[in-house]
Amino acid sequence: MATRGRVEEVGRFLQSLSGQDHQAIELIVVDQNADDRLVELINAHRQHFPIRHIRRAKPGASRSRNEGLSHVNGDIVGFPDDDCVYPPGFLGKVAHFFQSEKWDGLSVRILDLDRDEDAFGFSEPSSGSIDYSNAWGVGITPALFFRRSVAERVAFDEAIGPGSGQKWGGGEDTDYLLSCLDSGASHYYERGLFVRHPAPSRIYSVVQLMRREYSYGRGFAFLMVKRAIPWPLARMQLHSPFALAANNLLAGNLRNALVFLAMGLGRAVGYWKSVSQKHTR
Repeated sequence: MATRGRVEEVGRFLQSLSGQDHQAIELIVVDQNADDRLVELINAHRQHFPIRHIRRAKPGASRSRNEGLSHVNGDIVGFPDDDCVYPPGFLGKVAHFFQSEKWDGLSVRILDLDRDEDAFGFSEPSSGSIDYSNAWGVGITPALFFRRSVAERVAFDEAIGPGSGQKWGGGEDTDYLLSCLDSGASHYYERGLFVRHPAPSRIYSVVQLMRREYSYGRGFAFLMVKRAIPWPLARMQLHSPFALAANNLLAGNLRNALVFLAMGLGRAVGYWKSVSQKHTR
């Protein structure tokens, strides 16, 4: 778990771990804070399960996750966000999946903290095998679990993802899943399992959402160029946020229109800069 700037949310996640019936776990906390805000909280939960507390001065979600991966001892690896929650019994079900199935990786659904609806507004409609065609909708970090044999050979791209000094604000989790598929890993999406995560639309102001979607849009566009997505598909992904913005504006939903507009601008700028960067190499 990479974390920076949060305390209450980290405490909520630690509490959800303490309440799991499956306790053969170790939490690796990669702490990007410059102070000791998490020390007391972490020490209070060490009586329930082992916690490895790693201090990292240089921020960045992808860098921190790679740091955490270098310390993994468990058979199954997950990447919880510092504001997510595991429902009661969740880790036991994940463990059972890997014990009873031959898949190398697992993705689960992400629901809002308080409502049984998709936290990010989308999910796959049914359980099933994941490949390059549908990985883009299930590669969200807190929903991903892998056998250690896979996680040990795949690293996060540190040029992508949230964190100071990184050019592309999102897409690192989808890129990681795609890289696992590149390595030959098999992956499964189980809609019946879920973690909980605050829905951005409920906790952020419209300005915060616009900044978020612009940054994530840039990362998504970078990933399309990195992955050499065919132009017809890339064009559709570039145009769709603007179409959604127009539809919401016509429906009188200015908030959603502005958010989709920011997403579209982020994708357009990110795609242009990524293509330009690629051609100048």
